[in-house]
Amino acid sequence: MNLRLSRLQTLILLAVAKYRFLTNSQLELMDLGKRDTLRKATCSLAHHPPKTPLLNVYRFPAYARTGRLENVYAITQQGLEIVRDLTHRETTLRPGSPLYDADFFHRRAVITFQFLLDKSLRTQPSRIDREIL
Repeated sequence: MNLRLSRLQTLILLAVAKYRFLTNSQLELMDLGKRDTLRKATCSLAHHPPKTPLLNVYRFPAYARTGRLENVYAITQQGLEIVRDLTHRETTLRPGSPLYDADFFHRRAVITFQFLLDKSLRTQPSRIDREIL
């Protein structure tokens, strides 16, 4: 597949491939950019090639108690092919499975924790006992 992706779009694809499901607020937490810039980049990945989007978008209905939930992005098979080309290695990654609104808060919390743990391990490896992990 011969697509021209910006640096931000490439970073978003790699992040979504690693964590399987991400929201724009999680991408912002990763310091990839500001919310509006991220929203434009994720929308272009989900809609730019109309027949072969690189990201799936999960939209949820608005609820009286919680309001509107964020869109959740998952990688598609075409997106995985691009990630494999970028990383030059065969991976065991697979496209994200369906996401249901009942799973939203749990999934978001688990992925946010996983990202923050990874970030902590990268920045302060000596502070976490690796035998526990």
